[in-house]
Amino acid sequence: MWISQKAVKTIFDDEDNLVKCPYDTSKVRELMLQHFKVMDKFGILEHCYANFNKTSFAGLCAKLAEAAKTEKDPLCCHLFYAAGKVLGQMVVALKPKVHKDLLELETGVPIICVGSVFKSWSLLETGFTDAIEGHYEKCTLMSLTCSSAVGAAYLGAKATDFELPIDYKKNTSILFTYNSSK
Repeated sequence: MWISQKAVKTIFDDEDNLVKCPYDTSKVRELMLQHFKVMDKFGILEHCYANFNKTSFAGLCAKLAEAAKTEKDPLCCHLFYAAGKVLGQMVVALKPKVHKDLLELETGVPIICVGSVFKSWSLLETGFTDAIEGHYEKCTLMSLTCSSAVGAAYLGAKATDFELPIDYKKNTSILFTYNSSK
């Protein structure tokens, strides 16, 4: 959602001469107009306010990712770099609250990634690593391989002192491992 909003805002700001974009905006503008089935930026306003639909708005992100991957469109690539950087900054902001034991894990701090944006991890990675560099020695980004209801069952069992065999490694797959020493 953030990437789609940032793309739309970039086009508006550029066309309004508020903030000139250093990249060619034509591809993002074309994708935005096609996605929302409108003729100009004013048609987008309805989708931003009166008929806002988060799922539809976020759907623009997949088209931007495709343009970044296949066409290497500079603005699309920049949007994903910026999103990766913001994700990294969020992880850095949480560091003071991370339990010491998690920082000392062999794999580093485990971070669960949820959402279809992580299908485009290769586009986010550089921004993410640029943001966490110097703040974390290691961390591992993972995606869930089971329903989050399994985690709720684990917590419920733990809260009632019910012994439930738990193998956390079976519930995740590794998306990315960061190691500052490599």
